[in-house]
Order: sequence, then C-alpha cells, then structure tokens
Amino acid sequence: MKYILCRPRGGLNDTLCEIGRCHKYAVKTGRKLIVDTSKSGLHDGFWKYFLPASDAFHSERHPDFDALSTYPKSVEGRVTSYVARYDPGIQNYVNETFALLRIDENVDYEEDLLVHEQCWYGEFMSLETVANIKFRPGVAKAILERLSSMNWYDAIHIRNTDYKTDYKEYFKEIYNSVCGRTLLVCSDDYQAIEFAKAFFDQTRVVRLSKFADNEGKPLHGEKTINQFETNMDMFTDLIGLVLAENLYILPVENNTRFSGFSSLAVSIKQRPDIVRGLLGWNQRLDERFDFLAVLADLRKASALG
Repeated sequence: MKYILCRPRGGLNDTLCEIGRCHKYAVKTGRKLIVDTSKSGLHDGFWKYFLPASDAFHSERHPDFDALSTYPKSVEGRVTSYVARYDPGIQNYVNETFALLRIDENVDYEEDLLVHEQCWYGEFMSLETVANIKFRPGVAKAILERLSSMNWYDAIHIRNTDYKTDYKEYFKEIYNSVCGRTLLVCSDDYQAIEFAKAFFDQTRVVRLSKFADNEGKPLHGEKTINQFETNMDMFTDLIGLVLAENLYILPVENNTRFSGFSSLAVSIKQRPDIVRGLLGWNQRLDERFDFLAVLADLRKASALG
C-alpha cells in the first residue's frame, strides 16, 4: 500500500482545497489519502466532524510514517518530527532544509509515502473534497437544529480581520433588500456583527456563532479553549450561508477578490447534490428547503446508527 499524507494549512477553504488536491492525486495514482488537520485552522482531527464518502480516504489507523520511504527525501525517517515553516518568498511551507513540502501532481512517485504540507495555491479544489465527504450524523443534526428556528432567511458573510471589507457601505446597499426579513450575519469580526445588529433596525438580525470579541484576530489563527465548539460554529455558519434564500458576500483586499470562505459557500450553494451529500439527506432538495423534514430524517438516522 502506498500513501499520501496531506497536512493542510490555513483556514477552512485552504484546508479543503489542499485535501481536494491530494484526493484527486490519490484517485489518479491508486494511493490512500491520510488527512492530518492538526496544524490547519481546524486545529483538530478532520474525521471528528466528517465521514469519508470516497474509497481513496484512509481514515483508520495509519502506518508507521517514519518506517516508510518518503518524498521529499529530507523528511524520510522523521515524518513525525520535522518542523515546517512558512517561507514568504515562495508563499508556502518548507522544512528545516528549505525543501518544499509539496507534491507535483504530474509525477507518479516511487516512494511509499508522499508528504504534502501547504496552504492553498492555484486551482480552487475545495469542491473536490466536499463532494467526497459528509458530516457525521450528530454533527449534521446539531447544525440543522441551530438553523431550524430561523425558517426562511437571508445571509451575509463578512471577512474583516486579516482581510478587510467595506461592510458599512455595503450594508447601505442592501438595507432595503433585507428590510423586514431575517438576516443571518456570519463574520470573523465581532464588531462587524454588533454593528449589523444596530444598523439593520427593521430587520431581525441573527448570529449563531458564540465567539467573544476577538480584537480583530482571525478565528482560525490559534487554537481555542473549546476547539470543537469553535469549529461547530464555523460549520454552522457555512451551512447557514449555503441554505439562505439570498446570500450576500463582500469582496476583500480593495475589492479585488472574495474570501475563500465566501467563495466556498457560493460554490456549495450552486450544487444541491453536494448539499445533500454533506448533510446525509437523500431526498430531493426542493426550491424551498424544509429544515424540519431534514432534521426529523437526521434524528431518525442518528437513532438507528
């Protein structure tokens, strides 16, 4: 058996992109994909939240990494102990000898183990991951239970910590569109959420995440006291954005691009088949999503399994 060890870095979309890149390679070359998200923005085990829906994933006990022939050669025999660091020159991760910890997807390597430790670069690959995983039943049920009280709603995502947005001006643009409706506000910036509550005075503003004032620091930057709760907030926000009737997203970096989390939500929203797969919901997704029906089905599945 040959393996590829994916150790993604960065936030959720970066993490999913790198897993997707490695999954595509594993399928092409017949390798088993081992996912280690302990150094990613999740700061936790990937399979604590998900189940594999692809035979390429190896989610069980992994082999002795240090006993396997390894690429890159500089980490062979010390896969469990090498130290990776971010190189700003190439904008990605290298080890102590400055060897790039990245596979070339066009090469079929001879080594038993390939190590890929990177943050996102190049092609948008997160859908490759989410199309081949699903939430654990208990996780899916908890997410939908938190969303079910809102019935029909709009949603907005605001990235405003490491990347900035002009959300105050954007709020003015959508004020009339959301007036009298329920608006789910998802953001990494506590102050932006509080401002939305005050600004949209004719709108029911809802916040589902529970984090306190983070003083402008990215939520995925450091491990929290209750990382499971932090990640559940993030997944709930993501699915909340996906299932909204109308989804609003703001560009970052002087209006030059959208954040990875925003782009991920939009991409999943456009794929009802992926939404069904992630939630373990096998019925047809109608134009108006029936939260209560989905929740009842997931509770039944959870009780059986």
